[in-house]
Amino acid sequence: MSDKSQTNSLPSTRPSGEHVYTKLQVHFGGDVQDIVLKTEKEPTCGDLAKVLQNGYRISIDNQLIYYRGQR
Repeated sequence: MSDKSQTNSLPSTRPSGEHVYTKLQVHFGGDVQDIVLKTEKEPTCGDLAKVLQNGYRISIDNQLIYYRGQR
């Protein structure tokens, strides 16, 4: 057997060319805002950071993001 770990990549269940929409609720300085991330692949922290930088004008270097999960 090979020492390499094998990965089984599963095909996407989405037709190609469609987007992934992720709805998040952002709390900042007493303000609560719903935002929707629209990405071509699963969203990343970088995608969220860019949206927050544009919406709240906080540079990516100064952002501190907490994930609380669903309630």
